[in-house]
Formats: sequence, C-alpha cells, structure tokens
Amino acid sequence: MTRQMTTLSAEGMPMWDTFEASFFVGAGLSVGIVLGILFPSLWRTFRRRFRKSAHYAPEGKKLESKISVHLKILGVSEESEQEEIKEIEMGMSVSGNYNFIYISEAFVLARNFFQIGNTKDAVKMYIEILTHQNVSKQETHRALFELSQVYSSLGLHVRAFDTAMELLRRTPHNYEVLEHILKICSQGFFPDKLYAALSIYKGSHDHKLRIKIAHSLCHIGEMQLLENEKLEKAIELARNALRWERSSGRALMLLWQTTSQDLWQKVVHDPKMMWTALAADLEALVQIYKNTTVSPVAGAKYLSVIISKISDEREAIESYAIVKSEFTRVLNKDKIDLNTQKYLWASIFHASLLIQNSPELKKSRFLSDVLAILGESPSYFNFVAKQDEAARIGYSSHYCEKCSSFYSSFAWKCLNCNTEEALKPIIMPNFEHS
Repeated sequence: MTRQMTTLSAEGMPMWDTFEASFFVGAGLSVGIVLGILFPSLWRTFRRRFRKSAHYAPEGKKLESKISVHLKILGVSEESEQEEIKEIEMGMSVSGNYNFIYISEAFVLARNFFQIGNTKDAVKMYIEILTHQNVSKQETHRALFELSQVYSSLGLHVRAFDTAMELLRRTPHNYEVLEHILKICSQGFFPDKLYAALSIYKGSHDHKLRIKIAHSLCHIGEMQLLENEKLEKAIELARNALRWERSSGRALMLLWQTTSQDLWQKVVHDPKMMWTALAADLEALVQIYKNTTVSPVAGAKYLSVIISKISDEREAIESYAIVKSEFTRVLNKDKIDLNTQKYLWASIFHASLLIQNSPELKKSRFLSDVLAILGESPSYFNFVAKQDEAARIGYSSHYCEKCSSFYSSFAWKCLNCNTEEALKPIIMPNFEHS
C-alpha cells in the first residue's frame, strides 16, 4: 500500500505534490489579483487623505472642517454613486442631511463661492474635489490651478505658490501655469521660488514670455532697491532679468538705478565726485534710450533724487567749475544724436517737475542753477511756468502706442492690449524754444 502511494505520476511527480503545487499557484494568483486591485485604490485613498489633512490646507488660516451647506460629491459611475449614497444614508443620524452633487457641479459651486466672497467655502470645496477618490487627472489639474488662484486672492502667497508648483511639476510645459506663478512671485517677492519654477518649466521661451519673466524679476528687484541693505540682491535680480531679455527697458533702468545707488553711497557729501557720478548716470540713460523705446518718464523719479542731492550741497556750483571738463568728457553731447538728446532732456525736465512738487525744492537754493547747467541755459528750465502748463495738460499721462489706451500715470504695461513697455508720455518739452 505504501509503495502504491509513493508511485510517481505520469509526469514523474508524486500525486500529493501536484495538488500542493496547484494550490499554492492558485492562491498566489488570487492574492496577486486582490492586491493589484485593492492596493492602488488604498494608496490613492491614503494620498488624498494626507493631502486633505496637511498638504492643501492653508497656512495661517483656520477653516472649519465642514462646509456650511452639507454636500457630498458623487462618483462618475452609477455603481460608485449608489455605494456612496448608501454609506452616507447609514451615517445620516450623525452627519445630518446631504445634498448630492457631481464633480462638475462642485467646480461651479466652488467658483460661485469665490465670486460672492465666500473664499473659505471655496477652498474647502476645491479640497473636497482634490481628495475625491474618482477625480480625474484633468479635473485635478483644474482644481489645483483654481485653488492656487483662490489662495493668491486671500494673500496666502506661499500656499498659492506651493499649489501652483505641484501643478507645474505635473505639467511642466504649461505656459498658463508659469504665468500665474510669475504673478504670485511678484506679489510675494519670492526670487528664489521664481528661480525654482523657471528651472521646472519646459515650454517655449518666446519674446512675450521672456519679457514677462524679466518684468517679474524687476518688480522684485525694485522692492529690494527700497532697502539699502538689499542693494546687492537688487543688482543680481536686474542682471538676471537682462539675461532673460536684453532689450527690456525696465531691466536696464533697474540695473542703472542699482549700480548708480551703489556709486552714490560712496561719493555722498563730495560735490566734485557727485558731478562725475551724475555725468555717468546721464551717459547710462543715453545708452538706454539708444537701445530701447522706454519712456523718458521711467527714469525721472530716480533722476530727481540725485539732482536734489547735488543741489543740497552748498559748494555744488563752485565744484562744477572745477570738474566741468571732466563732466563734459564723460557726457559728450556731440556724440549724442538729436532724438536721444530729446529723450535725455525730457527725463531731466520731468525730474524737475517731480522736484518742484516735493519739499526738496524749498531746501535748496542751488536747484535752479543745477538745472540750468544741465540745460545749458538759465532760461532753458524755467520750470515754474512749465510746471503749470504741464500740470494743466497732464504731463505724467501716458498712452499706448499700440492700442491708444490712455493712462493717467506712468506704467510699464498696457492693461488693455497686455503689451509691455509700450506706453509713451502725452506731451514732450519744447526743445526748440527756451
């Protein structure tokens, strides 16, 4: 009997080993199928719960855990819909009554919350969408983009940036997302975060995008320029802006102001060196006007500051007589074409108008002499009379040379046609008559 039980099968294997092998193969396939179906679902559920509790929740703002209206987003299929309804009905005694909506309706409701100013419920609705188990990739991208916009409107720039960056990592060729990130970084003054976003973006770098990147860097740099201790950072941002778009007048203006301010910190209270520094500043403006179409009003504000510094020195006029030859050698007017000269003197003219409206005019009795030197004629800058005329016409008003839109003050960008650096002053000084 024992010998018969241990006889080999036709395949050369004992009968009980064949049954055992079949059992383990079948069990392994069953477990593999179950894990293959359940594990991705469980992992996706875990990720969405993690996001809901930590990643998407806004920093610095306490939001209620429940939406003011009891809502439940349904799945995309009838089967999942019925299962979710049963789950909710079982817990109605605890949670209260629910209104069932689809994901498409949830988007509409979230936008409506935002439009009526109920941003907290808008944020919670977007988080509900993002953490829903049946949300598609396209819907996830849309929800991330709109949620980032809501965070930005709330002033939560860090959270808005983090949300937009997650979307940019998923869609590195998305131009619209990068443009949104540029706005966030400009509002929050995040140069390092902007560099990180630019390193991820893999799309086209056309002229329109390059000028927007340059303007974002310049906007951050201009804020850094207001703080003397961050002057080196402002210079770095100006240079990086020029690397993106060398023809940007705004970037050239920022680089001129930052390097000039660094120089003026070294020559303060030295009238002779001040005149040399001013000549270098005017020569830099000449080069900017030669290579760009930027408005002469763009440099007037900073120019008014350095002209006031010179005119505040009691020995300013006497010092000019000593360094006149050096001044004219640095700023050689014979080598400047007529059109560029007009732009340069227009900048000085607008600077004088800004000075006249400021308290500095009353402090300095040499300001008229300084302006006369720059204009080569004592009557050239009879700006007391000129100012009244300019104010009546609107000397600081601008129009867009592309779409003819009107603006009451200087700006770098036309809001109507979205054109960068296309705004021109309404009037120009009359250079033919003193």
